[in-house]
Amino acid sequence: MGLGISLSEEKVEKKDEDPMLYMIGNEDIADEIDPQQLDDLLNTFINSLEKQPSLQSVLKENKPVLTDGFKIEFKLYTEAQEKDLLAHGEALLMKLRTTLNNYQLKIATTIIQTQVFNAAGPNDKYLKMVEQNPNLKKLKEQLNLEIEF
Repeated sequence: MGLGISLSEEKVEKKDEDPMLYMIGNEDIADEIDPQQLDDLLNTFINSLEKQPSLQSVLKENKPVLTDGFKIEFKLYTEAQEKDLLAHGEALLMKLRTTLNNYQLKIATTIIQTQVFNAAGPNDKYLKMVEQNPNLKKLKEQLNLEIEF
């Protein structure tokens, strides 16, 4: 005759109630990560950042990726964005670890070096824009536009 509660149910409750306490002794648990589930969790996190539009925008543009099997790499443009992300880091990491049942997950950040283009004038700006998007030149020609420099 049972006592009405199983050890597995108790373990699940501890996991949900206090992920940090649950993790003690379970640090080696590393279930295989379902890419779709990871993507869904990251999208939910990114969408929750509506009060931080700069961070939300950069994370939508540069989706976090899983590297080395356990590192989730976030690519950012500024140290301020990195600071904002890391303010959410512990809660995000606990959510990812407990939901994916992989306690070896880590968050890594990389600051992307952006290139600064100094144009000598409007013509240089136009040529650089055409270089990045050749359709701009086609549009100019189709609309028979003249660009004043």
